Amino acid sequence: MLNRDCLIFRAVTVLLIVATFWTPLGVTVNNARVLGLLMSLGVATAYAEDNILSGAEAGRAFGSAQMDKFTNPEMQGNTVTFPGLDQSLDMSQMYPDAVSNGATGSDLEDVYGDEHAMQEAGSAAQERLKDENSTDGMAYRVLIDTTQNLSRPDLTNDPIFTQTDEVNANIDLYTSGFADCSKDTTFDQGTIAAHVPDYQYCDRSGLPIDDSCQAKQVVRSNEIPVSVRLGAYMLSTANYEVDLQAGTWVVTNPANGAQYAGEVPVLDYDTVCPAGAPSEVTQTSSFDWTKAPVPGGFDSSAYYRVLEMPTCENDLVGIFQIQDNSGKQWFKYGADFRLSFRSITDAYWDNPECAKAATTVEEFCANSDAQVITDGGLSGGCAVFDGFRICEGTEFAEVLTPPAPGYSKWLSTVTIKGMTPDNCPFWKGQMECWTDAQGVEQCPDIEEFSATDCQEYEQDPSCGFVSSDCTKGAESGSGQCLSRTETWDCGYDQDVPTLESNTEYTCAGEIRCMGMECGTENSSTSQDFARAAAALQAAEAIRQDGSCEQAVDGGHHDVEDCKIFQGEAMECKKAVGGYVDCCETPDNVSMGDYLNLMFSAHKAMTTSIGTGGAVGGAWETLRTPYQAGWDHVTSAWDSVKGGFANAYDSLTGTSKAAGSEVAKTGVIAKAKQKFMTKTVEWTAKAFGPEAANALFVSVGEAGAQQAAVDSATGQVNATGQLQLGGAVGNLLGGVMLAYTIYTITKLLIQIIWACEPEEFELGAKRELKSCHYTGSYCASEVLGVCVEKRQSYCCFNSPLSRIIQEQARAQLGVGWGDEEDPDCRPLRTSQLNDLDWDRINLDEWLGILSANGHWPNADNLNPADLTGAGSALNTGDREDVVTRTEGRIDGIDITDKRHEAANDIVTDLDDYAPSDVPLTSDDGGAKADWDEDGVPNATDNCTFTANASQIDRDRNGVGDDCE
Repeated sequence: MLNRDCLIFRAVTVLLIVATFWTPLGVTVNNARVLGLLMSLGVATAYAEDNILSGAEAGRAFGSAQMDKFTNPEMQGNTVTFPGLDQSLDMSQMYPDAVSNGATGSDLEDVYGDEHAMQEAGSAAQERLKDENSTDGMAYRVLIDTTQNLSRPDLTNDPIFTQTDEVNANIDLYTSGFADCSKDTTFDQGTIAAHVPDYQYCDRSGLPIDDSCQAKQVVRSNEIPVSVRLGAYMLSTANYEVDLQAGTWVVTNPANGAQYAGEVPVLDYDTVCPAGAPSEVTQTSSFDWTKAPVPGGFDSSAYYRVLEMPTCENDLVGIFQIQDNSGKQWFKYGADFRLSFRSITDAYWDNPECAKAATTVEEFCANSDAQVITDGGLSGGCAVFDGFRICEGTEFAEVLTPPAPGYSKWLSTVTIKGMTPDNCPFWKGQMECWTDAQGVEQCPDIEEFSATDCQEYEQDPSCGFVSSDCTKGAESGSGQCLSRTETWDCGYDQDVPTLESNTEYTCAGEIRCMGMECGTENSSTSQDFARAAAALQAAEAIRQDGSCEQAVDGGHHDVEDCKIFQGEAMECKKAVGGYVDCCETPDNVSMGDYLNLMFSAHKAMTTSIGTGGAVGGAWETLRTPYQAGWDHVTSAWDSVKGGFANAYDSLTGTSKAAGSEVAKTGVIAKAKQKFMTKTVEWTAKAFGPEAANALFVSVGEAGAQQAAVDSATGQVNATGQLQLGGAVGNLLGGVMLAYTIYTITKLLIQIIWACEPEEFELGAKRELKSCHYTGSYCASEVLGVCVEKRQSYCCFNSPLSRIIQEQARAQLGVGWGDEEDPDCRPLRTSQLNDLDWDRINLDEWLGILSANGHWPNADNLNPADLTGAGSALNTGDREDVVTRTEGRIDGIDITDKRHEAANDIVTDLDDYAPSDVPLTSDDGGAKADWDEDGVPNATDNCTFTANASQIDRDRNGVGDDCE
């Protein structure tokens, strides 16, 4: 039995159907741009994981663990102790008045949970507070006066309440002033400045010097002479403690004089003892101080000794002594101690490259006219540098350095002569042999030298220097680099169109503020459309460039361990001295062609797997007379909810529907194959049969696979079912393979044909910005000679895959391995959750798309290009979405369809009408309140007879017969 709610629900359903068909055509056309924009991106999210349940379970487990650790506080007297914490709380701090009135912790425990005891305690407290002279007593009496002793006037007519009633009675009037606000969001064109780098690598080979040079070991020293004068009138001995920082002296034991004198200079400690510099103090000589200001005749027959030197270690404090050799009579004595404070502030070779070249000559210039001439050395255990004498075993000797490994640090000069490329043929020799692309063995013998091939980048104003790194294995024992790889960026800046949304609020009411608080009317959001679209493409790339081949649990795929963006280690060779360069990239590689192939293959894939839905939809339903009422209406409503789209409409792009489900299914199957055939033909024509066969395969009835295109004739194999597959397991991998095959077979004109096919492939992938440079190393070493170097790369299936890999590895702390063994590992799906995707910068990818015409703009966002003849789905005369929509609406009487639906519903519900519906028998007439105004009237009349009913379907006041 159907109830009123069900009737209302069904009626609303019908209204929604009708409202959908009454939507102005202009709305459909305008929305086509937005829909087309999203459709053109061809993106989809994948591998998303909902962490809510796992997060909730983790929270529950954490809470349970905390409950298990909880222990109730303990009460001892008036002190509360908290277990696990070195803290306690005295009850007198929480309840000072209660404690002052004699309450204890045990008293409070006794009343807890005892209702009768609590009431007694409360009554006793009330009695006490009535007269108690305390803060609690005063507060209690104020509350009692407020609740019991205040008057209660009648406020029915109070102005405040009267005004409130007036506001409530006229609420619509007031809300119009506050709430009549509208929001208007506009989208303005903006741009993102994206830099697309184009890294180029060149070599700078050469020697550290040009023919000859000289290096000298320089020693920067500091020497301060000091004179300390001490005197005494004494019998035999006087000891003095001298402080050279303070310029003071005192007499110490033993001393047997009557009068003493002294002159001590004041020295700056930092000057005498430079931080970090070796230093020493020595007594150079001593003289008589005959003018010492003490009495007596001068006796020069005394000994002048420094018992403890005033060194930097003891803060320039020393012990000095004057001692007579006989000590039998009183005399005047005086000594002038001469000291020398010495330190070395610096020591270095003035031409370090020349100094280190001594080792380079021995390693790379052997058996030639190149010479290393040295001067200096030890003489009597010491050597002199710039007049400063340094001896073995002293602290000063530790600052000296040899010019190069294997040479003495006591040398003062090194001279190099005859260091030329001919005398130092580190670049000369035979490279490792290989078989080139023509099958010919190549074993070049390098005889010509080129110092650098970087001139073209140095002279190009669009190229900027990035870095210079030494080729691994091209260093001498002293660390000199004979071959460096320079990185130059010859990329470009690209303005990427994007949308900037601005939202404005307009309020018609005059009052927009409450007190001092006012609302902000306008707000705007950042221009994130382009970057959001790039993020969606990144998510789609995960699906297109991933592999979940690991089988676990009886064949199920472990999606947590899928491989994403697998890289391949590749390398190319160059002669250090020039002549052979297999790292050159071809000029005719087209990023635009590659992107065309990538997006066309993607559309072929998504079309072939995404058309399994319904073949009949709402358009066709409305053209067909209604059948058994309600069931057919609900079926049509299901089509409405599906967006009036179905597999047939999507593939054929026509305005007319086919006659039957079987016919439509056949059309879809043919359309899918027709589209796939067109894609295969386009691929074979644009990129060659080999490229097409790398992407597509023809599958026969028995499942046997064969080439999609005949290599000899270029014709598509129509005997089987065409589908994506080919030589690789993922879409982007197939596209890259197909395009590199095309490049190798068609476009390799500038590259030297004596190179290997893998190097041609690397050159093409580098031009497609799909490779990450990992370094260079010396591959051919004959007796320490570096003849050949290799550049190493990790190459991926697309520029987007490479960009995400570079960005993700920086966050995950994953490096790129060694130059000779690059680490081109894929990302794992388990690592995706560890990434902060806000830090994944895809602006380079946006720049690539925009520069090659694959980013939507006002020129290519139109119904014809997106959904009509310009669409990749066009296998004939495909109509655009506007034409299709107009054709589908044409000939449909919306009003008639609406009334038919209403009549069919009422007829269908005739046997299930509930008792509260105002329908009567034939003898009394039937009046139904169709306009729901609460009053049945003539225009609502519907008379039911035994086999007929009347309903005023067109609201003209006259009932219409309807069976």
